[in-house]
Amino acid sequence: MKQKKPGMTLILLLTVLLLCPGIFTRGSSTPAAPQAKKNIEAFAKLYGYVKYFHPSDEAYKIDWDRFAIYGVKRVEPAKNSAELKKILEELFLPIAPSIVIYHSKEKVPFSVSTITPPDTARMKLIAWQHYGVRLNGTLREYESIRLNRKVKYKGIFGNLMQVMNAEPFRGKEFIYKAAVKAEKGKAQLWFRVDRLNRQSGFFDNMRDRPIQDNTWKTYEIKGTIDDDAVNIAFGCFMTREGKIFADDFQLLIKEGDQWKPVKIKNSDFEENREGEKPGAWSTWGQGYIFQVTTQTPAKGNKSFMLESALVEGPGRLYARNPKFGEYVNKELGMGLSCIVPLALYGTKEQTYPAPPGETFKNLVNVLKTETPQELTANDGYVRWANVVIAWNVFQHFYPNFDVVKVDWKSQLTRTLQKAQTDKNEMDFLWTLREMMGALQDSQGSVSHPLENDYSGFPFKVDWIENHVIITASNDNQFQKGDIILAVDGVDAGQVLKNVETFISGSPQWKRGWALDRFGFGPPNTTVRLKIQRDSKTMDITTSRNFKGNLEEFKRKSIEELKDHIVYVDLTQLTEAEAISAIDKLAAAKGVILDARGNGRSFAVREVFSHLVDTDMLDFITSVPEVIFPDRENVEYTGYDFAYPSRTPKIEGKKVFIIDSRAIQTSETFIGIAEHHKLGEIVGQPTAAVYGMRNSFILPGRYRVSWTGMRVLKQDRSQFFLKGIAPTVPVQRTIKGVKQGRDELLEKAIEIVRSDRQ
Repeated sequence: MKQKKPGMTLILLLTVLLLCPGIFTRGSSTPAAPQAKKNIEAFAKLYGYVKYFHPSDEAYKIDWDRFAIYGVKRVEPAKNSAELKKILEELFLPIAPSIVIYHSKEKVPFSVSTITPPDTARMKLIAWQHYGVRLNGTLREYESIRLNRKVKYKGIFGNLMQVMNAEPFRGKEFIYKAAVKAEKGKAQLWFRVDRLNRQSGFFDNMRDRPIQDNTWKTYEIKGTIDDDAVNIAFGCFMTREGKIFADDFQLLIKEGDQWKPVKIKNSDFEENREGEKPGAWSTWGQGYIFQVTTQTPAKGNKSFMLESALVEGPGRLYARNPKFGEYVNKELGMGLSCIVPLALYGTKEQTYPAPPGETFKNLVNVLKTETPQELTANDGYVRWANVVIAWNVFQHFYPNFDVVKVDWKSQLTRTLQKAQTDKNEMDFLWTLREMMGALQDSQGSVSHPLENDYSGFPFKVDWIENHVIITASNDNQFQKGDIILAVDGVDAGQVLKNVETFISGSPQWKRGWALDRFGFGPPNTTVRLKIQRDSKTMDITTSRNFKGNLEEFKRKSIEELKDHIVYVDLTQLTEAEAISAIDKLAAAKGVILDARGNGRSFAVREVFSHLVDTDMLDFITSVPEVIFPDRENVEYTGYDFAYPSRTPKIEGKKVFIIDSRAIQTSETFIGIAEHHKLGEIVGQPTAAVYGMRNSFILPGRYRVSWTGMRVLKQDRSQFFLKGIAPTVPVQRTIKGVKQGRDELLEKAIEIVRSDRQ
């Protein structure tokens, strides 16, 4: 998935730093004392332990964002561990009355009797299970629930469908239609053809023309059913929130010059009673109500209604869970430690023990009155709270710390310090990005709606022979092969390094993005560049006025080269082009597959399915099952997936071209090429950008994204940070750039021509 590109010129970075003299904008003119940050670090640790692992009903109900803001403000002035202990108890005991906070030098035993109810006969065990982790910006792929507590699901995708044998309709034109109205949200009809060997056929889901009209109208999908069709599937769906109605489904098949109707079971929903699910139709989607209604039929007496609603489901994700009596004993810092039970008993209404008196209710009221109504990172306490929130997500759930050797504890200290000196929302955006950079996650990013719009120079650059080299330009001042020595007096290599500080990912990913955004800054600002052209050095003033992408090499998606070699640009190839080119590729003596970028999934899969005789094994992805804090005793649920092979097979010699622009789909299939040894891989390592993302939103509208699962190569070796390495490394040269040569493609052609299969 294409990521948002972070970037900033060195000048802008230095401006940010120079304008931050170390004053914490929180109503005070002096920086917080070092003691304050130690207090906040202790609070941060306890915050994570209670939020994600203590199963009390109060902890589940509290507004954790506002609690973080209020908490950092409360603990900041504590002068010693005794004061801090008292404040932490005032903060946490109303939401977690069974935890114990104590001075670390004391030996405090934990007694299960303190959390054992007098009678457990009508109680059930309550404990957290995390599948990855579900946060406030997470889609349904990841989940967090409390065992034996019902879970409320908010709808993401609700679907009505029916499947029919397609063999009688092969090769025939069809019209699929229904009456639809969208009272709220958007509705979409859809029609899909399933072909032999699980191949994809005709598909249309009205993505480009969703239904938003609140009156009954008939909508249709037209097409031709594939010659090798096995099944047809059709229906109606809605995403996110809304309420839609559908009625009078029809399927017409063209026989000669006539359109003949095909019977759809229960097409008008008349056979169902009010409130029932529609008979003969399948429904899918948590967080939705599917029912037949008499409210507003388009025809007859009834219609189908699909409405988003919070739906309750049972609370268990997997077999493993904390047992009653299990707890963690953790140091918090400041000479304090904590004991946090991981499992409690509870009735349907309340976990045991309950907080005394009105303490929880009072805390809820305080959070409403003692935190700002509008949460913005212009407030220093909001910034500190955001560091606490974000740091804990990765402390407990980031799956790649076994590969990334980073002292995450020191990152908490470092980021709190930087957040203190930030003066506004944009300063803090870069602080968060620097923290994400320590994770080295190529899908790690932070965005904000107020982020400035940037423009670049009228040229494209690459890192060649340890220099920033211009490789393409639409301005006559610059030529291919020009060496950029400095930007406003700052070494060009240092410009790249400074930008890379704020980019998370593998070294090759960071360098690629920094090059792609080289010199970016406010539109129409001027910059003085020092350029070396051959033996001559010159100063050129240019303007940041370019947006878009300059192409160094303009190629067709499929191109026949000499000696019966076919070149395929997998980053441009469409599915239709891929399907129509298979016979040509199968007849070629050699095929070069260029993956320098991200390809379209269906198109790339279509080509690769003809490269092998057996199923193609994908990367191994696995999601962490987390029931203990600090990533202790994590187990992983893994997924192995294979793509089927198809005929005709492409028998000619295969060579693949890669560099750091290869991500996601391209990396998937280059990984398959590597594992199945389909041919030489030419170029430079891929970016290591793969796996299902997770995300969360911080107070002040910061969206943080990251890779929520572990990804391994097919042989279970490391993929993270490394990506796919070429079997034939090729480095570009300045001479080659000046001559307009694609040196990676030249090497690929050389390999195909030598010792052909």
